[in-house]
Amino acid sequence: MQRAVICGAGVTGLALATQLGRSGWDVVVLAPVDRARGGSFLVKLSGDGLDAVKRLGILSSLRSLHEPIRGCRWIDQYGRTVAYNRARSRGRREPLNVLRRDLESTLVEQLPATVDLRSGCRVTAVRTPGSHVEVLLSSGELLSADMLIGADGVHSHIRDLAFGDGTLWGRALGYDRTAFVFKDAQVHAQLDGILTTLSVPGRHVTLCPLRRSSRVATVLIHRTMAVGSSALSAIERLRRVFGDLPWHVPEALRYAASTDDLECEQAKHLRMPAWHLGRIALLGEACHAFSLWPGQGTSTVLAAAFLLGREIVRTGAIEPAFEWYEQSLMGAIAQQRAVARRASNWLLPGTRTELVLRNSALRLAALPGVDRFVDTMLDPLV
Repeated sequence: MQRAVICGAGVTGLALATQLGRSGWDVVVLAPVDRARGGSFLVKLSGDGLDAVKRLGILSSLRSLHEPIRGCRWIDQYGRTVAYNRARSRGRREPLNVLRRDLESTLVEQLPATVDLRSGCRVTAVRTPGSHVEVLLSSGELLSADMLIGADGVHSHIRDLAFGDGTLWGRALGYDRTAFVFKDAQVHAQLDGILTTLSVPGRHVTLCPLRRSSRVATVLIHRTMAVGSSALSAIERLRRVFGDLPWHVPEALRYAASTDDLECEQAKHLRMPAWHLGRIALLGEACHAFSLWPGQGTSTVLAAAFLLGREIVRTGAIEPAFEWYEQSLMGAIAQQRAVARRASNWLLPGTRTELVLRNSALRLAALPGVDRFVDTMLDPLV
């Protein structure tokens, strides 16, 4: 029986583990941190990502967790509506909007018995003697496998161990983003089922009402020149950046200070010349992070995980499958990266003039030509 070690128990690692486990592989999935934390933002599954969840057999489960978004309302700092974009129906290919944590939990629930999911395991060293890979854990245990997959996110430890320091490949986009979910019946009712965005120069606050228990998914993004860590705590930074804004921002900041589920990170692009090295490969944000919006690339990386797994199972050969994965998908990811970069500048204008132009385009979205442009820019939202 062939064995795979997958570092990372997020969407991509779990999707690949499912396929390999169903095909008779012995799979060990290492989760360096508690999987219950994080994932408090909506992800949009469409296109190839939607096909992937269907073939993984979890589409019906995710439909019950779908968060319908009727449209996107844009407001100014005084709470006045500057534009409203209705979600467009796409028929049988209607996207699914689910919380990232719900998607991950659904994948965990259907893991085959041949998958060993371990929490709190950290890899300290990787060796590649001959035709296998050796993975040394912090516990002292040595795992021997036919391949190692680094699906451990944009700050991938496996990438650093096997390919070199991640700073060689990564570039900060100049945006900090924070996501969390809070529960407030009054705020939920006032949003009236509409994803609403307060947009001012350099700052962006989005509140999306969820169906159950008066919950509100919150995303705060702001432009920044800072790189790396700060002496300020996450809450202090949020208060300093967003503390002067009205609307429901004060309530959101108050809940942010009390939640244990706050996710804060810098938006980054990763651009690597290769995604695999021998029997070690990277997957998901570990090799092709490209988005401004939290969860924006989930559908893409889920599809990539499914396609890689399918190729490994089809060929039964690891390195040729890795080469196919890299050659087939690298161009598509590059295109996604370019679109995301344009959307970032458009969604989060840096000046008042740029904001006025952006709002004007939003109001003109019903016109032929303009509507397709706006749909592309709004794809992470509606």
